Amino acid sequence: DLSVSGALTVLMKDTVMPTMLQTLENTGVLVHAGPFANIAHGNSSILADKIALKLVGNDGFVVTEAGFGADIGAEKFVDIKCRASGLK
Repeated sequence: DLSVSGALTVLMKDTVMPTMLQTLENTGVLVHAGPFANIAHGNSSILADKIALKLVGNDGFVVTEAGFGADIGAEKFVDIKCRASGLK
């Protein structure tokens, strides 16, 4: 109805790529949760998790987002994201 699909596509085209940020401790961090993950059941993307795991190697660890709502955020993380991605 608003005829803005082209403009929205241009704005959203880069949202599928992880973003490299710098923490207060001057270390790098990959942030990628998609454009609508800042809600209770938001999860970071599988792509960001896989890139991060590859970068840290066997000795490192990755902290990922599972939402702050245990009723849907953690449930979605364990039941859907981990199973679909094969991440362990």
